[in-house]
Amino acid sequence: MKLEFVSPKDGLIAAVAGRLHPDDKDYSRQWVVFPERRPAYYLRRALAGREKSGFIPPHTGSIESFVDDAYGER
Repeated sequence: MKLEFVSPKDGLIAAVAGRLHPDDKDYSRQWVVFPERRPAYYLRRALAGREKSGFIPPHTGSIESFVDDAYGER
């Protein structure tokens, strides 16, 4: 697992979208954790604008859901 942190002065959505590299429009193997749920909507919207066609979005979640899932798996 590779973790990357984005500087507050960078545009969060643009920075995250720029780091995602799909396998033939399939982002489902990538996970993005945001401080809350709302940025996931804007990320999917930015990716849709970039792809210009259908795609499988990345897994997204909030920090709370990530911790809950990680705890549940262990």
